[in-house]
Amino acid sequence: KFLYSLGETAGSQAVEAYASAQAPRIPAADSTQRFELEGLAAALTGREPEARAAVARIPADWDGGFPAAEIRLVLGEAQAFLDALESDYQDNPIFYDVQARFQLEHDPMLDVLRDDPRFQAFLERLPPYPGPNAQRE
Repeated sequence: KFLYSLGETAGSQAVEAYASAQAPRIPAADSTQRFELEGLAAALTGREPEARAAVARIPADWDGGFPAAEIRLVLGEAQAFLDALESDYQDNPIFYDVQARFQLEHDPMLDVLRDDPRFQAFLERLPPYPGPNAQRE
């Protein structure tokens, strides 16, 4: 779900490089994924008109609305991302487990949301990450 997890080790430049390199390789049948990657690469490099054009080509219901929401987050529209996150949680709560919480809490691409009360309230709904040394039952 979170293309941003690519940035966990190398930051947004790695995500932009990956998106730019992969988009042309995606077959025409998977054009929505291509639009997502092109839009993300454009947003990360400050090409807002191209990013918005990609968002317009992505079906609103594709993958829970996350592809467009991710691009819009990079463009500074945090509430659009939070809307998609909450909507997907309502539709697919089973996917929001400890691993999802860990990813949301540590993904550097989501740093812009760290102090947002709505984001913090969302995280509180998810099971806490017990840490790497927690004993398994």
